[in-house]
Amino acid sequence: MNMSKEKIVKLASIVIGLLITIVLIWFGLRFVQRGKAIDLNPQDIKIENVTGTSFRVTYTTRANLQPVVNYGTSSTALNFLVPPSETNDLGNDQTKYMHDITLLTPGTYYFVIRIGEEEINNAGVPFSVQVGEGAGVTPTVGVGLLPTQAIEATPTATLPTAAPAIKPLSEIKNCATDMKSADGTIKDGYTARDYAQCIKQNSQ
Repeated sequence: MNMSKEKIVKLASIVIGLLITIVLIWFGLRFVQRGKAIDLNPQDIKIENVTGTSFRVTYTTRANLQPVVNYGTSSTALNFLVPPSETNDLGNDQTKYMHDITLLTPGTYYFVIRIGEEEINNAGVPFSVQVGEGAGVTPTVGVGLLPTQAIEATPTATLPTAAPAIKPLSEIKNCATDMKSADGTIKDGYTARDYAQCIKQNSQ
């Protein structure tokens, strides 16, 4: 039985409408998933309250997560983990997380932030902080750091070395004392011929 032209047009419209709906739903799901992935990236990562035995890691990310900080004394062996010690609800599905790493001995410590299977580090390497003597923080990549200014060295004038003062042969009475060093070598400014002449003139 042949279908009328009107039915064919109506059926084609329905099929095209379904295809457009499926495509829109697919793009919508991709957008939502991408937005959630972006929200997982911690913002405003800071290392605070560095003391001789502790430091604090703070950052902001999506609420209702269970992040941990993995840390250790080697960048390749982050064997310890610390859950958030405090959280602060910022609204708009955002939370500030704070991890207190305590009971440390002086030295350099490395850490990363883990949220589920995601590892957040410092552009491919762990963050680092030194506690105890010389306590300080390695700047994180992405922070607006001022470029290091080149220090121009001030040229230093080189003064010529003054020539050693020598006595004229006519004034020398003790050739060995005035013309020779302690090791028996002839002093600068004299020659073996001068020494021989000194001996000759003082022996007359």
